[in-house]
Amino acid sequence: AQGNQDFLGIAIVNNRVQFKFNVGSGIVEIVVDVIVTDGLWHKVKVDRRGAVGELTVDGTTQTKRALPGASVLNVNGNIYIGGIPNIAANTANHYTEDYRGCMKNFIIDDFVVNLQSTAINAVNTKPCQDYGAPARFDGSKVVRYLSDVNNGLRAFRRNSLRLTFKTRQSKTVLFWLGNRNDTQLRSDYIYAAVEEGVLTIRYNLGGGATTARILTLRVDDNQWHTIDVVRNLTNARLHVDHLETSATSLQQQQELNVAEYLYLGGVPENNNAFTREHNFNGCMVNVEINNKILQLSDHAVDSNVVFPMC
Repeated sequence: AQGNQDFLGIAIVNNRVQFKFNVGSGIVEIVVDVIVTDGLWHKVKVDRRGAVGELTVDGTTQTKRALPGASVLNVNGNIYIGGIPNIAANTANHYTEDYRGCMKNFIIDDFVVNLQSTAINAVNTKPCQDYGAPARFDGSKVVRYLSDVNNGLRAFRRNSLRLTFKTRQSKTVLFWLGNRNDTQLRSDYIYAAVEEGVLTIRYNLGGGATTARILTLRVDDNQWHTIDVVRNLTNARLHVDHLETSATSLQQQQELNVAEYLYLGGVPENNNAFTREHNFNGCMVNVEINNKILQLSDHAVDSNVVFPMC
């Protein structure tokens, strides 16, 4: 590539903060081994002095020096917070999603940045609604929530769900959206589950099941993992941490016809895929349904749903 390639950026990769910069002698990458996708507040500090970079996350620091050569950051563009335009194209697909979450106390070179009033252009930003603390599921409960079907939508043409979890179970249900009294799974449904230790989504729009799985990453290791499921008509995309896969239903049907609630942590009744012994046992946080933050206790349909702290 030709021209100036200097840059400085902070990202979250594999649930950890990543600091990268290039002052002309090659890219320097620094990662601190602290999980930050657990729904709690974390303090991040980045410092670059010449060719030396330093990243501190919650008091843990890593330092790295660039190769000998240049030591000045030559950039003249705007500072982007939370993402950049055309992120995949402009990062050669190293990053594909803008930041979703909360920020506060943002300081650059001792200048306190008001993220709203000082922005040249603010897109998709609003006052932060907290996700709440991580909640523990102990396998004894399946919690139901209202869905757009309950709010009058006849059927789903699109579904999206995002959450962060950790568990030791090799087979367990994370979320389920389907119809009751369908023990043979012949009618419409979509679910995300851990099967044989890997993340699986499966959906049926009426003509047969379609499956997407990421086989190269085990998620039954009691470490935090973030999943992002998006179905648009017959197509579905699954992200697990930094990995992605997709699937397409070959049936003619394009809508998910369900008349039930969305369930977290298990299925409402036993079927030929899961029973109550596959209820989720672990921790869950940062749950979004159709791009809306879900408060796990407050938004539950049934009253007095209380989750122990994780």
